Formats: sequence, structure tokens, C-alpha cells
Amino acid sequence: MVKHVDKRSFEVFLSIGSNIENRESNLINAKNLIKKSIGLIGQSSSIYETSPWGDDSLLPFLNLVLKVTTGLNPIDLLSACKKIEQDMGRIFHANKQYNNRVIDIDILTYENRIINEENLKIPHPFLAQRMFVLLPFSEINKNYEIAGLNSSIEDLLKACNDKGLVRILI
Repeated sequence: MVKHVDKRSFEVFLSIGSNIENRESNLINAKNLIKKSIGLIGQSSSIYETSPWGDDSLLPFLNLVLKVTTGLNPIDLLSACKKIEQDMGRIFHANKQYNNRVIDIDILTYENRIINEENLKIPHPFLAQRMFVLLPFSEINKNYEIAGLNSSIEDLLKACNDKGLVRILI
């Protein structure tokens, strides 16, 4: 697959999480692969330990948010994220939306664009509902305005009803 690398740079925010094997090592490995295949990591939030979202039977996660500068277009960015997940051993279950995973990489924002493709929705459709995304995102840029929601991360954080555990670990 040939990736389209634009001569311009685009600011994206990614959420990464892991809840099996060595969770902290998985995050570090994912960050290294992101640097190698996606772009420059400008900022990284602290690591948070979080309860699973969407299925309480899952194991606890470690999560963080990254600010990345990339030359990839949105579809190639998604492909690069999926390749990292696959290379790290993530198993996708066709009949299950939520499952334990070595690594999960979600594209939260791409510049300040709204993208509504069949397999790619930006901003991430559940961003405003997930405390484990909003809290680390706010560490990097609490004033970031989410396209289409007309709200800053700080405003979304205050309005979020997610009561799951989100505690700073590192």
C-alpha cells in the first residue's frame, strides 16, 4: 500500500490504550511505531489507569493521548494506525465491538476537520462521552475546540457523565 504523504503537516490527536500483557510497554512500543510510521509526537499526556468503557467485563486499561504532526491524509492515517495495532498483535473480533486488546489507537481529531466516511468518523464519535480520553486530552490542550461540537475539551470534560475510573498513573 502506498501512503499519500502530503508536503504539508497536519495536527492530529490520537488516543492509545492497552489492557493486556505489559500495558505500559505496549504504550511505549506504540508510541515508537507512531513516531516511525505516522509522524512527530509533539506532546504526550500522562498515562492513566482506566476502567473499561462499553463492557465492564474487560480488564482495566492504561490510556494516554498524543498530539502528533503528520503528513498522512486521514485515510492513510487510519491505515497506519490499524497496521500498528495488527503488528503489535491486536486481534479483531468481528462479532464483538469491545474486547481486551494489546493496543488500541483511535484518531480523535485531524486538524479541525469533520470527516464522515463509512469507516472513519472524525472527530471520534465517542470523544465527548469518554472521561479516559477527555482528561488526558485536557492535559495537552484544554482549550482545543472540537469541530462540530462547538465546545472545548475543558467544556466537554465538565459536561461528561462518564463515571468510570480514570486515575493518573505516570
